[in-house]
Amino acid sequence: MRTALKGAGVEMNKKDLPQLVRQASEITPPKERLEAVARLKQMPMQRPVAHLLCDCVGHMDHPAWRTAAAQALGYHKAGKEFEEVQAQLVEYAQKERDPIVARAIVFALQGSKGAKALLCHSREEVVLEVLFGMSFFQKDLERILEIYFQRSETRILKVILKQVQAGGCCASVVVRFLMSADGLEDLCSVSGRIFQLFGVLDQSDLFRALIGRTEEIQRTYRDIWTGIRRRERQQELLGIFEDRVREDGASKSFIRAVVEIIGAADEAIFDRYRRALRSLMGAMGLEEALFLIQEAETAGRDMEKAGIGRLAELLVALVRSVPAVAPQAQSVLGQWKVISPGAQVQAFQARAR
Repeated sequence: MRTALKGAGVEMNKKDLPQLVRQASEITPPKERLEAVARLKQMPMQRPVAHLLCDCVGHMDHPAWRTAAAQALGYHKAGKEFEEVQAQLVEYAQKERDPIVARAIVFALQGSKGAKALLCHSREEVVLEVLFGMSFFQKDLERILEIYFQRSETRILKVILKQVQAGGCCASVVVRFLMSADGLEDLCSVSGRIFQLFGVLDQSDLFRALIGRTEEIQRTYRDIWTGIRRRERQQELLGIFEDRVREDGASKSFIRAVVEIIGAADEAIFDRYRRALRSLMGAMGLEEALFLIQEAETAGRDMEKAGIGRLAELLVALVRSVPAVAPQAQSVLGQWKVISPGAQVQAFQARAR
């Protein structure tokens, strides 16, 4: 029985399609090839056509022919549209030995769950092809982070970091992953990778995600860690973040976030993170410290007494870490009449040490 396939204004039987695929491959003379490629592009991608092209991917002898068939499927997004074709292509990708064909199959699976399944592929070039085709939106980010901590190939790690940075990925998703992911119980063993990951995220967003609100953190992770272990894990991540700030310098947006959060936080939140905040002051350089003092002065004009008191404590810690800014800090402390006079004395003593 002959199956008629309509496309490009002509009819062909099921034996004609493999011949068209051969003509569309790169081993065919250019003129003939371009004509065949045009016909494949114009052909409506109905289910029978997708099945026949899928068979070509899995069974044609020459790699160039298998590649052409996979590219035709990818052009029409058939791997995403037809689930049974998708499953078959994933199986072919796992068995395919030719790297060019394997990458073409990834193209045929673009935008599908099958493509994500190939993130576990043993071949580096296949994983890279999948990553290049992913959007790095929030819904995919956790899966990508799993691969980041599972794989060891330098190129894969670099591509993930580059695309996380370019995609403006949500820092809160990253922190949630680091707090809860299976296999990351011992952060010391992956601290280097976390350090690199923190380097491509916005500092202010990351800081907000790491601090959070205590009740939100408890609610999110209560079923994963005990209260003590949660706090220990947060402190470990904050320590890596501090090292990152020390390496990169503190961004202005991060400094503004510190001032804003300290001014708005309640005493319980401030008490919980007092040590981490003081330690972060030690990561500040001279210019960054001066900018923090400037931001604190501006914010303090519209801040209540409790918030100003917390900012005063922060400035004292800053002077201990960067004594050269003591005059500017003392000047600002002198403007805040609502705080204890002892704060200025503490700043002076810190400068003298």
